[in-house]
Amino acid sequence: MDQKKIILIILTCLTLLYADFQFVIKAQLGGIKSAKSKSTQLKKQVDKLSQELATLQELKRREEQSKREMLARAKKFISAGQLTPLLEDISLTANKRNVKFTQMKPIKQQLRKDDKTLLAAKLTPMTINIDLSCGYHELGAFLNDLENKEEFLKVENLRITSDTANGSSQKVNLVLRTYVK
Repeated sequence: MDQKKIILIILTCLTLLYADFQFVIKAQLGGIKSAKSKSTQLKKQVDKLSQELATLQELKRREEQSKREMLARAKKFISAGQLTPLLEDISLTANKRNVKFTQMKPIKQQLRKDDKTLLAAKLTPMTINIDLSCGYHELGAFLNDLENKEEFLKVENLRITSDTANGSSQKVNLVLRTYVK
């Protein structure tokens, strides 16, 4: 009888262990596996977000740097008192590039009443009519220097004709536009 009770107890324990493993532990192991896969997915998402955050911060840094560079390169409008030094600077630039001036004449333009942007900024358009004598490459270098100046200068008109007196140079009529505060 004792052996039957012991065998019955052992069989009951084994049945309980089997039922526990089959229903409880198996479900817990499945939950652990799904939690592990979710944990892995979340870790991948966190890593991806960290990379994207680093990329976003780098883009913001580049944008700020670009803004600073653009402000540094921004063209400036001159005041009325700076017109004479600007004309002298244009003349010095021309001399540096071996461009000979025949004539340079600044002309103040009338401000149109429909140009609200210039009215709001209190800017007056000014054209500078320049007659030059130079070679083609010297003209290109001169125009490049004007383009790279701090002050706003726009080539409004450019007319090149051959110089009959000197075959290696051309006569150039250049009209520049700037705005004066």
